[in-house]
Amino acid sequence: MLTIATTSQPRALTIQITDLALLVLLTAMIVTLTLTLTHTLLASLRQAEELALVAQAAQHHAEQNAVALAEQQAAMVQARDAAVAAHAEAEQARQEVQQQLAVVQQQQALIHELSLPVLPLTEHTLVLPLVGSLDAERVVQITGGLLEQVAAHQARLVILDITGIAELDRAVAQALLETLRGVQLLGAQVVLTGIQPRTAHALVQLGVALTGIRTYNTLQAGVAESIPAVRY
Repeated sequence: MLTIATTSQPRALTIQITDLALLVLLTAMIVTLTLTLTHTLLASLRQAEELALVAQAAQHHAEQNAVALAEQQAAMVQARDAAVAAHAEAEQARQEVQQQLAVVQQQQALIHELSLPVLPLTEHTLVLPLVGSLDAERVVQITGGLLEQVAAHQARLVILDITGIAELDRAVAQALLETLRGVQLLGAQVVLTGIQPRTAHALVQLGVALTGIRTYNTLQAGVAESIPAVRY
């Protein structure tokens, strides 16, 4: 009996050791699995936090873009309104300039009429008394206006009185001569009055030929002798 008992005790001890080893191994596996799961969970949490930060940054960036877009749209609306207002102001300024230009043109026409005092002496006789200083430009204006009046009145006689002219130079004298020639081309007779001694001397010195043009020293003499001689 002692032999049997001695043999069974080591065997039982061996079984106990084996069970203990299995328990330790199982515990180690559980601990390892727990650590692995914990590490995985922590990594997932960190990744979730990073994704949350990225989403938050993206949302903030989107909000900034929305604000910037709204500001750009407001600036575009403001710029459009400013452009519309500027166009309206420019159009108003253009209309005002046109109105002022029309007034200036009317004033110039009135000045032109006043500066060309063509007097109808009879139905077909015109008298143009010139007063003050003359230059070639003014004579050109006088010529245009006088020819229009000759055509409008169907004048047969035009008396140009230069009694009030202060001084004649070659350019003015030649321009007046061309004026008289233009009147003749319209079929009217021309008479030049107001030829004073100094004026006659100046015309001679300037070499201005008045061939075919009757001249008188006074307007009265020119009217008295020319009108009866004109055939209507």
